[in-house]
Amino acid sequence: LDGVSDASRYKVYIVSGTHPEMMAIWDLYNTMRLICEQWKNDENLEALRWQCEFYIIPLSGSYCVANASRTNYNGVDLNRNAPSTDWVQTAIGTNTYSGEAAASEYETKVFVHYMEQIQPQVFIDHHNTYAASDLGVLTYITSRKKSCVDVAASHISTMTRRWKKRFSNVLPDNNVIFGSHPARG
Repeated sequence: LDGVSDASRYKVYIVSGTHPEMMAIWDLYNTMRLICEQWKNDENLEALRWQCEFYIIPLSGSYCVANASRTNYNGVDLNRNAPSTDWVQTAIGTNTYSGEAAASEYETKVFVHYMEQIQPQVFIDHHNTYAASDLGVLTYITSRKKSCVDVAASHISTMTRRWKKRFSNVLPDNNVIFGSHPARG
C-alpha cells in the first residue's frame, strides 16, 4: 500500500468544532492519532494511512467552542450558513439562523475557499450530539462519488462493530445511528 501514488489517493476534507461539541474535536484527534500510530496493526487504519490524503480544520467555529454557543459572534449557525443548492435563510435571532446570505460569514468563506482548493472526494463535517437524557452518536458521510461513500460506510461499520464489542458500556446498540448520503447535485 505504501506504493500508492499521490494522484490515486482519496482527498478527505474534515471539519470539526463548528459547534461547541468537544467530543467531536476529541474524537477527530484520536482518530487521526490512531491512523498515524496504529496503522501497522489494523488493515482499515493501514488503508486510511496510505490511500487517503487528509485535510483538516479541527476547530472551524472557535468562537462557538470558546463561548459554548451554537452560533458565532454574529448569531449565525455556521452549518446553516454553508452554501448549498437548497440553502434557505432562516429566522434571525434563532440558534439556527443561517445568516444574511449563504457563505456570508468569515468562517464559512474559509471553509469554502479550502473546499474549492482541495476538491476532495470525501467531505466529513464531524459532529457529536448529546442531550442530558440520552447519548446519541451520528455519523454522516457525503461525497460526490458513491464509491467513496461505500468505502467510508464500510470502514465505519467495521470499526463500530469492533468498538461495540470492546466498549459495550459506551456504545450500546440502541444509541448508535449510521447514515450515508451521496452529495446532492
